[in-house]
This record gives sequence, C-alpha cells and structure tokens, in this order.
Amino acid sequence: MPIKNDLFRLGEWWNVKVSLFYGVLTIVSIYTGQEFKEYVTTIWQTFVVLFPIAAWANIINDFADVDSDAKANKLNRLSNWSMSKRVIVSFGTIPLLFLAPYLFGYNTLTLIFVLATILAFILYSVKPIRLKDRGWFGAIADALGTQVFPILMVLALECNASFFSLYHYIALSGWLVFAGVRLHLVHQFMGYENDLAANLNTIFTVYKKENVIHWVKRIILPLELFFLFWTLYVFHAGYILMGFVWYLLTAILLSKKLKIKFVLYAVKTNERVLCSEFYNLFILIFSLLYLVINLNFLFAIPLIIFGLLFYKEIALLGKEVMHVLKNWRHIK
Repeated sequence: MPIKNDLFRLGEWWNVKVSLFYGVLTIVSIYTGQEFKEYVTTIWQTFVVLFPIAAWANIINDFADVDSDAKANKLNRLSNWSMSKRVIVSFGTIPLLFLAPYLFGYNTLTLIFVLATILAFILYSVKPIRLKDRGWFGAIADALGTQVFPILMVLALECNASFFSLYHYIALSGWLVFAGVRLHLVHQFMGYENDLAANLNTIFTVYKKENVIHWVKRIILPLELFFLFWTLYVFHAGYILMGFVWYLLTAILLSKKLKIKFVLYAVKTNERVLCSEFYNLFILIFSLLYLVINLNFLFAIPLIIFGLLFYKEIALLGKEVMHVLKNWRHIK
C-alpha cells in the first residue's frame, strides 16, 4: 500500500502547529541577533529535522489507535495494514529521525531533545503506558512532544546557548506546556463522542465537562497568559504585544459586529478558539514585520512565503474585518 499524503495528517497539524513553531523560532532568532542568511538556514534545517518527526508521530498514533478507532468507527490509516507492516513503519523508521540532525552536525543536547520528543510520543500513544488514556498525564505528554521539546531542540540546535538563562527556559517551557495542554483539551472536546465510544479515559470522559472548563478558565488559561507575557519579557519581544493588542481589537470587532464568539472550545460555525488566530497568525506576522522594518528588507521574503502558505486563514480573517469596516453603519 503506497504511503499517501493523508497518512501524515498534514492538514491536522500544519495550520495549528507549524506557524506557532516558526513564530517562536523567529522571536528567538531576533533575540539572538541572527542575520537573514542565518535565519533562512535555521528555517529550512529545522523543517528538514521536524517534518519527519511530526509525520512519524501521527503514524505511531494511528498504530496505537487501530483498536480504539475501530470501536469508535473512526478512520484509521493503518487499519488495513498487516501487523508486521505497521510495526516496521512505526518503529523501524525511528533511527531515520536522527539522520538529518546527524548530517547537520548537531550537538549532543539537540539529539537528547530529539530523543525526548520521540519518547514523549511513544509514551503518549503506545501500550502498556499509553498516557493518552491517563487523563492529565496524556495532555502534558502531548504538550511536551508537540510544543516544548521541539522548541528546546531548536534553542540547543541553532542558537548560541550563552544567550539563554534558566529564566528563558522556564518561561518558554511554561507557556508552551500550558498552551499545549489547553489546545490538547480542545482536541479532546471535539473528539469526545469518539473517545466515549472507544472507552478511552481522557480528561473529558473522566471528569464533568463543566469542571474541566472551570479548571481551564481559572487555572490553565491564566497560567498560560502569565508565562506568555513572561516569555515576551525575557526575550525582549515587546513587538508581539502590538500583535496581541491587534488581535484583541480584531476579536472585539468581530464579536460585536459579526456575533463571532471567542470561546475555549469551538463547535459552532460562529465560534473561534480563544487565541487561535494570535498563535497561528499574529505572532509570526508581527515577528517578521519587526525584522523587515528594523533589520533587513529581505525578511519580506519569508513574510510573503508565510502569507502564501497560510493564505486561506489570512484571507478569511481579512475578509471578515473588511466586511465589518465596509458595512459598519449597517451592522448592528
């Protein structure tokens, strides 16, 4: 069976993880004073390193979910494969994930974070541990594998470690952990019925929805914002605050005029997940704009490329804002 594009679930993680990752990477690059050539090298090398890991992570998740997906009548891309083929593709390819870091001559600390990322996904998905079925442990493992370890890998990989203190690592890791947990809960909320049918012990199937939402509002979201602003402070990224204000003004505008609700868990067409556009669009856009204005006009090139890669999301948001501005007097 040939490997198809959807085997890697590209559409499921491209928009919600790639742009945030490169937004954070750009903030770090600005802080360390990378020139345009260094920045471009960092971008393409990290893509070569992390794309195979992200693709493999979805394969290992499908490998571990064959039975539970069958119970929930959910599509699984490996369901028609023989067990031997599943094992070979899922585990036999792991050494290949170290190939690019090795060829690029990465240091030992970088390879440790590559290994930590791989272990986080295995512990999350595969029995007998399978943290995916163990409530909050699963959410934390997912946040570590998808957000924290890959970013720390980049810090160890491309940037001069002398720039970073313990505060940098704590602030950045704290923000990405709590943001990752909250986004993981969004995913669980959307898959609640399937998880219930498969008898999975996720956070939403173990605890009442009202309790989980209450914990997110009172604990997770405040801590996420605290570590976000601490991260912006220690990395001297005040320019991102302009993006955050812009996002808030846009959210208020769309909420007032188009009745779009910005909520923790979006299930309706008029609902948006809180901070999703800020993470997926505004951080990277404002980081690159800062570089274009203050350092080198050549940074307009990655800005344009980013715009082309995420044109659907940018066009939708722009279309909504323009609609409100053009019809301001007629929209109540």
